[in-house]
This record gives sequence, structure tokens and C-alpha cells, in this order.
Amino acid sequence: MEEFTSATTSQSGGLTSERESLEGAAVAQADQLNASGDADPIVRLLIVNAGRGMGAGQQVARQLGVLAAQDPSVVGVVGLDQTRQPTVDTINALANVGLPSIGAALSADSLSVNHPMYFQVAPQNIREATRPSTWELLITVFGAADSGH
Repeated sequence: MEEFTSATTSQSGGLTSERESLEGAAVAQADQLNASGDADPIVRLLIVNAGRGMGAGQQVARQLGVLAAQDPSVVGVVGLDQTRQPTVDTINALANVGLPSIGAALSADSLSVNHPMYFQVAPQNIREATRPSTWELLITVFGAADSGH
């Protein structure tokens, strides 16, 4: 994740979405902690900053591996962003310490194929590239109907 504070306003654009993501996770955690049922799942969040561009991702992964060995409730990592080599290195480092990772926005074709402990939510680039957009499909279907074909 990027830094959550910025010295200049020109860098603050990405900070808002990161902050909102964390706020959403915090609300989900609070809801679970306030749940009254014995069988309700408990969500605990550990906010970790892997540095700009995931530059400290491998170091953080090793630290999380140590923590996971001591605390079995540490079960995985979410929040990876930007499909760049430091992120791929972080995914590998997490797998090496036995922690699966989930990327909601990552879309590189090779990630879900080459990294068995990585789970991808977004469709792969190739899938996106080979599917016509909804708009193109509507134009094709309804445009042809309007022209009498």
C-alpha cells in the first residue's frame, strides 16, 4: 500500500482509496468483534506497510512468517496492489513462509498460474482483452436490429 499521508496534495489522490479500503476493513472487524454468537467468526486485522511500490514486501513477508509461526491466527495477506516485480517477489516470499495472499486488483496472467498460494479476484488481463465490452455487445445487438438486419 502507498503511504497514508502525503507532504503534497498532488500525491494524495491514491491515498483516499487506500484509507477508504482500510476504513471498510475496520468496520467489518468492529462488526465481528461486536457479534454476540459463539460461532461468529472473528476478524483481526494487522495493518502492515510494505513501503512505496512494495519495496519492503519481502522483509515484511519474513516478519509475518515469524509472527504466523508464533500465532496460528495469522492466516493470510490481503491488499496487494500493482502488478510489478516487487509485488511478485512479495507473493513468493509469503508463499515461502506458508502464507497465502489475495489480490483484489492484480490482473497479470502469470500470477494465478505460477503462484499456487496466490488467489486472484480480478480477471486476468487475457480474459479482459478477449471479451467484448458490454457497450460493444449492445451496439452490435441493438445496432443491427435498428438497421433492419
